[in-house]
Amino acid sequence: DELMPKEQALLDLCLAEKALNRRVLAYSVYTGTRDTTSRMKRVLEQSGLKVAVLRASV
Repeated sequence: DELMPKEQALLDLCLAEKALNRRVLAYSVYTGTRDTTSRMKRVLEQSGLKVAVLRASV
């Protein structure tokens, strides 16, 4: 899959922060039509990052 510009920007940011031994917390809002968290988790994991998705319970 080809990455969208915002996905690529997040990936670049996460990799840069990892190189500096920093952690990253990315917040994503669910719009009700498309769940982007599972896709982003897969993209980041494929790049060698450790990823956890925290879901809100209502």
